[in-house]
Amino acid sequence: MRKRKSKSQLRKVKKLRERLLQSRPKGKSKNREGRGRNVEKGTCKEAVDAIILAITDSLARGEKVTLVGFDIFQVMERKARIGVNPQTRGAIQIPAKNVPKFKAGKNLKEAVA
Repeated sequence: MRKRKSKSQLRKVKKLRERLLQSRPKGKSKNREGRGRNVEKGTCKEAVDAIILAITDSLARGEKVTLVGFDIFQVMERKARIGVNPQTRGAIQIPAKNVPKFKAGKNLKEAVA
């Protein structure tokens, strides 16, 4: 049985989703959506949004997401450490936190190389 998300978790997921959608490349890639296929741009956008939301939800639950041959998304725990304040050069304590990690799959690496 799935746990219900708290309001703060839902807000975090919503903010992350908004940031991901805003950082999505504009211009050429937007015009290439659905090109050569019988798919409308609106349908492509909905599909991409659904995939991003599913990945975000899974990462928020601490699960690993694998798109075979393309990539792996997972949550890594960053340990607490002591850092340096660049303005004062004083030592500051940086708390531990969970961060998303992306690892490119074999097919993606070969396509880029």
